[in-house]
Amino acid sequence: MIVIVDYGMGNVGSIANMLKKIGAQATLSADTYQIASADKLILPGVGAFDSCMQGLQARNLIPVLNE
Repeated sequence: MIVIVDYGMGNVGSIANMLKKIGAQATLSADTYQIASADKLILPGVGAFDSCMQGLQARNLIPVLNE
């Protein structure tokens, strides 16, 4: 399962559409269980790294991503 990590930033819609266009199934999620269970993760990039880290921390996603 491919999970696009939803931390409130990045153009997740564009990523989801691109994956759909190539026939890949992906889930958009901030759920730590789904993230930990994923075969592949996509962490959308942003130009503002500090804001990105704040979004990940606010959703308590840093520990699961470190695993």
